[in-house]
Amino acid sequence: ILIIIIILINIGSEGLEGSYSAREIFENTDSYSALLYGSFAGGLFAAGFYLIQPTQDGSLVAPSPAVLLAMVDPRPRAEGAEGPKPLLTLSQSADAFVNGMKNLLPAITVLVLAFTIKDTVNQCATDRLFTETFTENGSASTFPTIVFVISAILSFCTGTSWGTIGIMFPLVSVAAWELADGDVDLFTVSLSQILSGAIFGDHSSLISDTTILSSIGAGCKIGNHVWTQFPYAVWGALFAILLGTLPAGGGANAGVMLGVGGVILCIVTVLVAAPVVSPSGRYDVFTTLYMRLTPSSALNKLQEKTIAHASGVKADRESGTVNPMDGDKVQSVDISM
Repeated sequence: ILIIIIILINIGSEGLEGSYSAREIFENTDSYSALLYGSFAGGLFAAGFYLIQPTQDGSLVAPSPAVLLAMVDPRPRAEGAEGPKPLLTLSQSADAFVNGMKNLLPAITVLVLAFTIKDTVNQCATDRLFTETFTENGSASTFPTIVFVISAILSFCTGTSWGTIGIMFPLVSVAAWELADGDVDLFTVSLSQILSGAIFGDHSSLISDTTILSSIGAGCKIGNHVWTQFPYAVWGALFAILLGTLPAGGGANAGVMLGVGGVILCIVTVLVAAPVVSPSGRYDVFTTLYMRLTPSSALNKLQEKTIAHASGVKADRESGTVNPMDGDKVQSVDISM
């Protein structure tokens, strides 16, 4: 991140004469070049970091000068002796880098196609049609909500927040300025809903790069990951509309509504949530509703395992064989579906 910021400042400073502000620097910079060079520099830094982390007999050892010298010592070692070696060699780091690019290729393809749509929208003057439609038939009070919903649907379908932002900003900017009629707060709120809707759809989409990488990291199927987090994303979006976009569009202070909405969201979430390991095995409201609509034997089995596990832990604690603050036993019990 530090390298990207330095590159942004360096590119933005080129061509500026005299004294200039930070805003002028970032207006003049090229974020795409900074992200490209910064990502490559981050890869080189990671490869170097793995290279200087020595391992011996399967365990990490402190990277002292003697150990680092032993890593590059060309002299043969005694039979059966294994000296220190890098955690990852340069060849292994290069292979990991290439494999990582392979995994991200679908996401990059979607992103390129989204930017293509953005250019097509601009060439077809769709922004003018959008502006004319909403300035003649739309309402300033509901415009932030409409922008949020459209951005959410678009990012959900394309799987990219960046692409959605690139498509929506040219469409919304002029219409937002016309409807705001000089109200800077309303104009800012309207544009900010592009970012909010784009992030919502991105994190809920089956073809999103973040969803795919999260599923891989969690070791679960992409569909399971999406459908288990989708209700909570909708929950947040509902509060964003009811306590955010609608009041802000009606003239309420955005900062005040952000604070009030955050507090109410936390309170209501606590009321409808359920402990991970509940003695009764009860699920939260969303999972319970899902089970009623779609009976799942896997969730029922998980509920039975949860009840048995919670009862066993409670009995052990009452007998004094388990420390009440000891979480190791909870983690070691298999409650998978």
